[in-house]
Amino acid sequence: MLLLDAVSGSIARFDDRLNHLPAIASVRLGLRPGYLKRGTGLMAYAAWRYRLLGGAERTLRYVEIAQQLSSADGRFSRYRTWFLYCSSLRPWFEPRREAADGLRCVEEAALECGDREYVNFARSLRAYIRAVSGTPLSDVIGELPEQTRAPLGLLLGRPDALLERARILEQAERALADAPQLMRHARTLWMLALCVLDDPAAVLEQAHRSGDPPASGTLEADWRFYRALAAAALLRALDDPTPPARWAERWLHRLRGRHGRSARALRRQFREDRRRLLRWARRGSDFLHMAQFIEAERAWLRGRWSSALRLYEQTSHLALQRGYLHHAALAQQRQAGLLRSLRRETEAARARSQSVAHYQQWGAHACVPPASDLSP
Repeated sequence: MLLLDAVSGSIARFDDRLNHLPAIASVRLGLRPGYLKRGTGLMAYAAWRYRLLGGAERTLRYVEIAQQLSSADGRFSRYRTWFLYCSSLRPWFEPRREAADGLRCVEEAALECGDREYVNFARSLRAYIRAVSGTPLSDVIGELPEQTRAPLGLLLGRPDALLERARILEQAERALADAPQLMRHARTLWMLALCVLDDPAAVLEQAHRSGDPPASGTLEADWRFYRALAAAALLRALDDPTPPARWAERWLHRLRGRHGRSARALRRQFREDRRRLLRWARRGSDFLHMAQFIEAERAWLRGRWSSALRLYEQTSHLALQRGYLHHAALAQQRQAGLLRSLRRETEAARARSQSVAHYQQWGAHACVPPASDLSP
C-alpha cells in the first residue's frame, strides 16, 4: 500500500487502471480488523474488479456469494451490501434507472437504522444515475445535491441564459471548492451539459480538471463517453481548413502548454475510451447505444460518411428505446452536422428539427432555438 501511494501519481499518467489497485488494497485491509463485513467487502471487491478487468460471469458469482454472506452478517451489512450492488454493479448489467430504484430500499433501510451517511449516499447516487440516464430535467434537478445542480439548471434555462454560462460556471467552481467530495460527479454533469451545448473544448477542460473519472458505479462510462465525443469533435475541427476551426488550434495550443497534450494524445485517449465502452456494451444494454455513437464518430473521422450516417440513425433509435432522450438528440445533432458538411441541407434540417424536439421533450429549453432558426 505504501508503495502504491508513493508511485501512483507518476504511474497513473501511463496506466490509469492502476488507480483501482489502492481501492482493492483498502478493501482487503478493512476486512482484517472487521471494519468491513465479509459480504460488504466481497461486493466492493467485485465492483472494483469488474471495472478493472471485466469478466461478468465471475463477477456475478462473487455477487451471489456476497449476498449470502451479508445475510449472516446482520441488517447493517445487508443494506450496505445491497447499496454497493445497486450503485456499483447492477447498473452495468441492467437498465440503470431500474437499478437506481433499488437504492430507494437502501435509503429506507438506512433511515430505519439511523444511518444518515448511507441515506445521503443512496439518495445522491440515485439522483446522479437518473440525471445521466435521460430522466426529464425538471424531475431530477431537485434531487441532486445543491452544489451539482448548476449544469442541468443551465440547460433548463432560456437560450439567452447561455450568454451567462461563464459566470455560472465560475460560481459553480467556487461552490465545489467547499465540497471536494462532489467534484467529479459535478464535472461529469458539466461534461454532459457542455457536450449538449456543442462546446467540446470546455468538455475536455472539465475532464482534465477532474483528473480521473468518478469512482461511483457507471458514471465512469458517462465520463468516458462525453470525453470521447469531445475529442472526436476537436480532432475533426483540427482537420477542417475553414476559419471557424481556428478555435480548436488555439485551444489545443493552450492545452499542450498546460497539460502536455497533443492531437496524438487526443487520438490515444479516444481509442482508450472507445475500447472501454465497447467492453461495457457487451453486457449492459444502456451502453450499447453509447458504443455505437462512438463508432459513428470514428467512421466520420475516417471519412466513411455513409457508415457514419447509418450508425447515427441506429444510435438515435437505440437511445430512444432505452429512454435516453438527450443521447438521441445529440446523435441527431451530430448527424445534422455531417449532412451539412456533405451539403445535404434538407436532410440536415430534418435531423436538426428532430434533435430539437427530443431536447424539448427532455426539458433542455436552452437547446431549443426560435422556430425561424429551424427552417432549411
